[in-house]
Amino acid sequence: MKRTILVYCALLMTLGFTASAQAAGKFKIAVVNVQQAISQSKEGAKAKAYFQAQLRNKEQGFRAKGMKIKEADEQLQAAMMLSEAARAKKTTELNQMKRGLQTEVKKAQDDYRLEERKRLQQISQGVLMAVRKVGERDKYDLVMEATLRQTLLYTPSNITDITEEVVKVFDKMKTGGK
Repeated sequence: MKRTILVYCALLMTLGFTASAQAAGKFKIAVVNVQQAISQSKEGAKAKAYFQAQLRNKEQGFRAKGMKIKEADEQLQAAMMLSEAARAKKTTELNQMKRGLQTEVKKAQDDYRLEERKRLQQISQGVLMAVRKVGERDKYDLVMEATLRQTLLYTPSNITDITEEVVKVFDKMKTGGK
């Protein structure tokens, strides 16, 4: 509900700016898909590859541990000659192994999400700086997220998608170019 109200307020402000700027005849609007810019940038692609490799490595380790647990479970089921005490001890050890793996998986997932969130936040800050540079350089009066464009039903101004230009500027910023 709050988001809807904010969107409508932004649209009303846009319409107010549009009316006054249209009278002057030079109101420029641009949209940028920030998620697309992040994923298409070199930094975003590098981060995605890094996180996919991390995920594959962790999954392989967890699969190996899961197989050991499965083997231990099968051995326990096949061991008919064990005494009740020995069976109880093996069952307890097996349950501890399962809980340990579950805890390890949960911790790895939490660590992964935290690291991914931090990295994506850094990249998105850089992308937003690139949006600002493109907006100032090309003298846009308004730059909005592309998803907000869907709520804008009409404007007499042309709306330019600057996502690709933002990616180029962001990549240049990261490589030291101007």
